[in-house]
Amino acid sequence: MKPKPTKNLPDNYVLHRKLSLLDRKSLILVNLWGFALFVVSAVFFPLLARWLSGAENTNTDFMAIGRTGIAGFIGLLVGVTVVMIVVHEGLHGLFFWLYTHEKPRFAFKGFYAYAAMPGWYLPRREYLITALAPLVGITVLGVLGLALLPGKADAPLLLLLILNTSGAVGDLWIAGALLRAPAGVLGSDSGDSAELYVPENNT
Repeated sequence: MKPKPTKNLPDNYVLHRKLSLLDRKSLILVNLWGFALFVVSAVFFPLLARWLSGAENTNTDFMAIGRTGIAGFIGLLVGVTVVMIVVHEGLHGLFFWLYTHEKPRFAFKGFYAYAAMPGWYLPRREYLITALAPLVGITVLGVLGLALLPGKADAPLLLLLILNTSGAVGDLWIAGALLRAPAGVLGSDSGDSAELYVPENNT
């Protein structure tokens, strides 16, 4: 029988893997992968924007942002970051709510924010969708914006795409662990960490 979201972990389930940002080694690795994603995104999305616009010189060149001055750039960066965090975590929270019909927990801890659903166990499909919804949803909408909106929107949209992609490194970490986990896996997300449980005979 296909598992469903539940508050009660089945008796035959045991801990398979724990992913924690409170572990120093894991936190360092996640940050390194996040930086790598940032670099790749900062190269890929401007190239994609130029291809979509069909122009050699557009506002996809970040030097154009610099011409607005340091204050203008900082303001744009802060504004886009706030929007990204709200939308990103809001999408996590939306899917947590859709699958559990309970209010998720939102928190901001220094260098990162999170939406979590402690006390609930989600099957692989539901947890994957919840984890990847911000990366997929914001990327699709951002790329559509680059294609359809005037050039003046390029700079904030590119910043949004780059920050959101690099900020999704933890979500990709969870997704990879879910895909490698045995059949019947159930995941519990407390924000700082995620725990994966599997039937005892599947460990």
